[in-house]
Amino acid sequence: MDYAEFSYANPDHHPLKRMVIRSIERLSGRRKLLDLYEIWKQSIVTTDYMWSELLRLINIRVSVDSGEWPPKDVPNGPLVLIANHPYGIGDGLAILSLAEQLAVLQRS
Repeated sequence: MDYAEFSYANPDHHPLKRMVIRSIERLSGRRKLLDLYEIWKQSIVTTDYMWSELLRLINIRVSVDSGEWPPKDVPNGPLVLIANHPYGIGDGLAILSLAEQLAVLQRS
């Protein structure tokens, strides 16, 4: 499994630039990430709780400090969860894992 499309290196780059990019990707754990992607793609993506399972796979725990989840005392009506992604994709994944039990509307 090469997954060349999951690389910043591309055929238009100078060969030396491609070599440097690939070296950085190897040093930063690309192989492990691709192995985790294979596990996610083959076993987790088809589950009802794929976001929670993805976080479990990469050893990230989400905790709700203000009580139980989903909250039981919310009046009838919408519950809005917001992620502004200040820390990359992690906060979005955390909110998706919390929202798996609810209907999700997304606006880009």
